[in-house]
Amino acid sequence: MTTVGTTMDQPNKANKLGATNSARIQSPASGFKRWGRKGPFIRYGLPMISLTVFGALGLGHLLQGR
Repeated sequence: MTTVGTTMDQPNKANKLGATNSARIQSPASGFKRWGRKGPFIRYGLPMISLTVFGALGLGHLLQGR
């Protein structure tokens, strides 16, 4: 009978931990959203520059094999 009591207590602890972890996950996500709203470079410029750089590297790699 004691094993049933301990198994019933464990999900409650897991739910409490899950609630605190989800709160921690949501707060950094809002920080990233704020970066996108504050500076348009993070939202538009950085992906464009990375696409250009990685595209050039990929194209150089493809042309070398030719």
